[in-house]
Amino acid sequence: MADDWLWYEARRRSSRGEVWGEVRDAAGGRRSATMTTPNGYDLTADSVVRAVGFLRTGEGPAGPVGAGASAPNAPTGAGAMTSAIAFGDGYVDLLDGVRVDGPD
Repeated sequence: MADDWLWYEARRRSSRGEVWGEVRDAAGGRRSATMTTPNGYDLTADSVVRAVGFLRTGEGPAGPVGAGASAPNAPTGAGAMTSAIAFGDGYVDLLDGVRVDGPD
């Protein structure tokens, strides 16, 4: 049983995620970017721990966060926000093992 756990742990640590996105405008312009991340479990754990830390202190990388704070890109009356809206679009750059290439 211990060997099963070691196998799983090694596989989890060696896996990763890759995301590609592209946007186009009405004039035909296009921009794309890619993001490579550690496996989803590690990425989620890292993001949650950092987010909770910002909420506890009331200060995030893009300014004040938490109850009564106005997030930098938050729409008026927002109840739930993505991490980029709550903490700024550079939040992903703080996460361990994340690499963003682009936009080009």
